[in-house]
Amino acid sequence: MIQSRKSYHDIPHYPLETRIVTRVYAGPLRRYARYSALRDSMYGPEYPRIKIIWDLEIRWANFPVLPPRLPPDDPHGIIPSPWLPAGFERTQERNAFYWYDDYLAKSPETQQSHYISPEHAENLIPRADGNLATVIGPWGNQKEFHLSQGSSISLSQSGLPVDDPDSKDKTPSGWMLDLGGIPLAMGWAPSASKTAQLLAVATIPFADQEPMVQQKEKAAAAGEKQPDTVGCIQFWEFTADHTEGGLPTPSTTLPFLLIAKFFDWGRPKRLQWCPVSFEKAGLHGLLAILCGDGKARVIDVKRVADTDYRPQFGESNLHLLVGPSS
Repeated sequence: MIQSRKSYHDIPHYPLETRIVTRVYAGPLRRYARYSALRDSMYGPEYPRIKIIWDLEIRWANFPVLPPRLPPDDPHGIIPSPWLPAGFERTQERNAFYWYDDYLAKSPETQQSHYISPEHAENLIPRADGNLATVIGPWGNQKEFHLSQGSSISLSQSGLPVDDPDSKDKTPSGWMLDLGGIPLAMGWAPSASKTAQLLAVATIPFADQEPMVQQKEKAAAAGEKQPDTVGCIQFWEFTADHTEGGLPTPSTTLPFLLIAKFFDWGRPKRLQWCPVSFEKAGLHGLLAILCGDGKARVIDVKRVADTDYRPQFGESNLHLLVGPSS
C-alpha cells in the first residue's frame, strides 16, 4: 500500500481543469445563483428569519457594490438594526434614562468632578516637547507641516491640508490631530445628532517610553505625582456640513478639544462607550475605562457648554461605577 503524501486534513487545491464541473460566484449574485436556496439553508427554516434576509436583498438589489448614504427615513436609507424589532433602540434609550435617573436618586454617592484651571490642567494633560512635525501629501509632492498642542488640520483627498495652495480638492476627507501624547484607544460616542460627533481618545505621555529611573527622577525634581498614576481621556468634537439632500459630510470647521478628564487610577489602557445613547439624560454617554491599576471603571460624560470652542478640563475624583466603589 502506497501512503499518500497529503495528510488527512489537507484541503485540496481548486481544480484548474475547465472540463471538471465546478461553479464559482464572483461579484453580485445573479438570478441563476439559486440565492433563495442559499438564503433558506443559511438563515432558515423559520420564516421571520428568512424574511429579514429577503427584505435586505430586495432593498439593496440595485446597489451591488455599496449602499447609498441616505438617512433611515428614506426608502433606501440606512437600516439602523435590521436584526432587531422596530423601536428597539428607542426602548433601550428610555430604559437607560429611567435607570440613570433612578440611580442618581437612590445612590448616596454619585459621580463627583470639579473644574480646574487651564494652568493646572496643562500639568496633567500629556504634552510633548515642541510641535508635531509631519510630512503629508501625494507621492512626489509631499510637504512638511507643523501642529501645535491641541490643534488640528483638515485633509483633502490628496492628503494635503484643505487650505494648502497646492490642494485642488477643497472637500475635507479626514483630519489630523495633535494629542500631545500617544493614543492607546479611541471610540465615538453614540449619538443621533447630525451636526456634531464626539471622539474619546485615551492618551499617555511620551515620557512613559523613557526608562523608569529617568521618569522618577524627573517627577521628584518637579514635585509631581509618579508619572504612571495620572490618567487622561481627551474628548474631541467634530462638526458636520450637509448636502442638498440632507446627507452629513465632513465640515471645513476644524475639530477641537472639548473636554479633558483626569484621574489618579493609572494610565488608561482601553475604553468603550455604552452603545445605548444617554442624550435624554444630558450626557454624551457612559464610558468604560480599563485603568492602569487593573480595574475597569465606568464614568458618565456630562455635556458642557462649548463657549468659544474653549476646552474645559475636569478632574474626576469619584465616578459613576457599575458595582461597588473601590
